[in-house]
Amino acid sequence: MSEDDIEMEEMKEDEDFEEPAARKAFKEKCFKKYTGKKITSPLKAIHEKCYECSGDQWNEVRQCVVYNCALYPFRFGKNPFRTIRNLTEEQKQASAERLAKYRAEKSTTQ
Repeated sequence: MSEDDIEMEEMKEDEDFEEPAARKAFKEKCFKKYTGKKITSPLKAIHEKCYECSGDQWNEVRQCVVYNCALYPFRFGKNPFRTIRNLTEEQKQASAERLAKYRAEKSTTQ
């Protein structure tokens, strides 16, 4: 962590901390497309960047020839390195119970 990051973390611990306006504006700019649509994941952001880089043409994204681009494998909005998880029945049951508990808590707070 850089000194600036450490200082920012210390400031956040203060109860009266308010994020600087310039930093807040920068975050908003990074996570919203120019149309105002909110980007919800890094993969979607990469997908939108590839679309923008290709002149707003999906066909050009598919036919991209910039193989040395760091974003090239992710241009379709999918992680090609992600492996499929094979869950046991117990793991599936535990996951379903956690999800049901979360949804119940969420519905009671709203």
